[in-house]
Amino acid sequence: MFRKKVYILLLVVILTLPSSISLSRDIQQLTLSDCISMAMETNVSIIKARDNIRVAEAGKRQSLSTFYPSIQFSSQYSRTNANTTFISGAGTVVSSPARQSGLATFIIKQRIFDSFRTWNNYKLSEAQLQNAEYALKEAAKDLALAVARNYFQLSEAKHLVELTEVLLNQANKHFEQTNANYQAGISPKSDIYSAQVNVTQAKVNLLEAQNNLNIQKANLRKLIGLERSDLFEITDEKLELNYKAELQEGINKALQDRPELNEMMAQIEAQNRQIDLLTLNVMPQLTIDLGLNLDAYRDPSLSENAYTVSANFTLPLFDGFSSKAKIDAAEANMNSLQAQERDMKRSISLEVETDYYKLETAFAKIELTSQQVEEAKKNLDVSEGRYKVGVAPFQEVLDAQVTYNRSMVELIASRYAYQIALFTFKTAIGEELYEKI
Repeated sequence: MFRKKVYILLLVVILTLPSSISLSRDIQQLTLSDCISMAMETNVSIIKARDNIRVAEAGKRQSLSTFYPSIQFSSQYSRTNANTTFISGAGTVVSSPARQSGLATFIIKQRIFDSFRTWNNYKLSEAQLQNAEYALKEAAKDLALAVARNYFQLSEAKHLVELTEVLLNQANKHFEQTNANYQAGISPKSDIYSAQVNVTQAKVNLLEAQNNLNIQKANLRKLIGLERSDLFEITDEKLELNYKAELQEGINKALQDRPELNEMMAQIEAQNRQIDLLTLNVMPQLTIDLGLNLDAYRDPSLSENAYTVSANFTLPLFDGFSSKAKIDAAEANMNSLQAQERDMKRSISLEVETDYYKLETAFAKIELTSQQVEEAKKNLDVSEGRYKVGVAPFQEVLDAQVTYNRSMVELIASRYAYQIALFTFKTAIGEELYEKI
């Protein structure tokens, strides 16, 4: 009977061991850089922005096509065995034998000049492509910052779970100490009830921390494009406490590198080109085209090669003020874009300044909360020692414990608030948090 139980136990271990090994191998260990890269591959806004670039590139290639000649080739071959007869001028009947014919034709056309319309169309498509590229960078900037925030919130939640587990262990020790003091006759029974309430509250705090951890993990999982069945853990990022931020330098960098501002400038350039094209409609227009026709017959005597040069001059006289209205509307749009650009520069400067002071505050809070933790820990140790020898009430221990718990939570929160503030400031000044998109 004993051997049978041993065999069953070994069988269970053997059957469960591979699955546990496989499970551990399936857990991905992700850094912040990994999470940002994964989000760049799966996020809908990034995919859409990339497709918009491809559309703009196709438009640019299409505008370039008018700079090149158009070439056409056609061929024809015919053969007939039908005999035809006709009467010659001498009055005799002439019979024509079966015949065949072939023709190959090359047609080359090239526009030489069109009053710079093609050039302006090309510059318009170039500005539209730049606009699409900066739009992608803006989407990548926003996504990278969102991933960083979720990443640090998850890391904070993970450390809060670890903290609440430690605090639950401390609450259990306090319960044991109150019970020992009660048994020794140096503490009232009410201390046991208070300690039990403290243990229950610590369990509630642990449950809330664990659920918050699951929520933060689910948020990050969705953001980086993982399925619910995909298992992952994140690694701790080192605090960049030596980062040196300069306010005016940061503002200057932001006004140069922020993608949304460059996107706005590309829109203004595109609108300029649109106005130029509309202006051409009311200007005299000269178009010059060159054509070349090459024929290759089976019978060389039938070949007719030719070239053509054509010029077309158009002078618009009156179109019911339609072109003028279009130009006025385009110029109004231009004024609106320029006003938006000025407002965006002011908003970016304000954003950098605000994030700069938030970063300074977050950095200072780390040092202050660290001091609070040290002081609260000393106070807790003293209170526990006093209660242990029966010279202090248990309420003093509870108050000291609450103060210590709060200071520890604030220390963890301040560390990750600093990380989020740092990455927010980096984003505000135009630094790229991603390696490639």
